Amino acid sequence: MKTKRDLVGFQRRLFERLEAAATRRVEPAQLALDSGGEHWLVELADARELIPVPPLTEIPGTKTWFRGVAGIRGELLAVIDFAAFRDRGTTALSHDSRILIPHVRFGVNAALLFAGSLGLKDTRAFERADGESTWRDAAGGRWSDVRLSELLAAPRFLDIAA
Repeated sequence: MKTKRDLVGFQRRLFERLEAAATRRVEPAQLALDSGGEHWLVELADARELIPVPPLTEIPGTKTWFRGVAGIRGELLAVIDFAAFRDRGTTALSHDSRILIPHVRFGVNAALLFAGSLGLKDTRAFERADGESTWRDAAGGRWSDVRLSELLAAPRFLDIAA
């Protein structure tokens, strides 16, 4: 009987924790990334994963910003150098380099290569600058939004042939 009571207690505590989490206020944090010396913000809901760069297989006859393909958890993903795609130079691979895998709802088997992760940023402390996609932090630093829905659907992004 003790096992049954433990299970009931566990279920009750789990339910209470889930209910508390559902009513908790979600902070406006965004994933902060570095690309070509510039700072970028990605909505957390738009990202599936941010991981160290796995081994890449180069594909001949592609644009310079197409860094190759990587097998990640049984899925083949095209890896695009975000800096090179924006004509800001090639991202050097290091232990700080990361690839951002967009959420599956975008329907694209691609990942974006960044020079590094800068953690999470609370944009409540930021001010909009130069339109809707640029921010300024308290120190005057400039941050730009990565609009994954627009980027992943752009004809240029989908055309990797050199």
